[in-house]
Amino acid sequence: MPVTIGTRNSKLALIQANSVKDALESKGYEVNIKSFTSAGDSNKNVPLYRMSSTGVFVDELNERVLKGEIDLAVHSAKDIPSNIQKGLEITAVTRREDFRDALISRTPLEEMKTGSVIGTSSMRRIRQAMTANPEITVSDIRGNIDTRISKYMEKKYTGIIIAMAAYKRMELDIEHFILPEEQFLPAPNQGIIAIVGKSNSPASIISGEINDRETYGDMKNERFITTSLNLGCSMPVGILSKAGKIKTRFYSLNSDEHRDMMFSAQNLDSVVEHIKEGISGYGYF
Repeated sequence: MPVTIGTRNSKLALIQANSVKDALESKGYEVNIKSFTSAGDSNKNVPLYRMSSTGVFVDELNERVLKGEIDLAVHSAKDIPSNIQKGLEITAVTRREDFRDALISRTPLEEMKTGSVIGTSSMRRIRQAMTANPEITVSDIRGNIDTRISKYMEKKYTGIIIAMAAYKRMELDIEHFILPEEQFLPAPNQGIIAIVGKSNSPASIISGEINDRETYGDMKNERFITTSLNLGCSMPVGILSKAGKIKTRFYSLNSDEHRDMMFSAQNLDSVVEHIKEGISGYGYF
């Protein structure tokens, strides 16, 4: 059966959708891509962390799945809200790319002087960057990767922070520094491409043929925590599931404090309870 997948029309989103298309075609399926502009792409005047919808790039595509306009939606997994529309499910993920962050700059973060400006729209990256170097200033930046790099090249920013997965998928060739996991624990599901479809639909079942089980398990672990704690995409939180361990970093919403915690992935209910105890005064609940 032919399968129609939907995506945002940014360069990175199309690269990700085409990687899913290639994987499905390798299984013998006929695949078409439809691209769309979302409200998040159109409204560039409001920082992402101030938008009312946590799934600003996701919900509209998912609605198109429910309406039957497309069979599957391809997303960056980290953009998918904790709860998606009834009748939909994450049907598959491809193998996780590099989960780390990258600083596009000529100067390492720790060497930046007072007055240096870092561009990012992520509250997590804002808090992590300012913790790593309190001398810098952080300024909101919107637009796709190419737009943000153009603003950096125009010297509007000393540096910008993007996902290393995006750097690799777009085959960029620009001076950068990989930000260490110890300081820049990634957003939940960073580096993962996810496919959303109607529960148990033929297209969803087909997409399961390209599912990477290890990545899917890590994705579910990270999403279990975000869902259990009702965390939005804009929260200053890092969560990483890897090799049976879960690392978390929570920044207080009330102060400059943060807390790092590590757990076994064996009992996620226990993990959630320990996190709640550890950040009880951080303003999340």
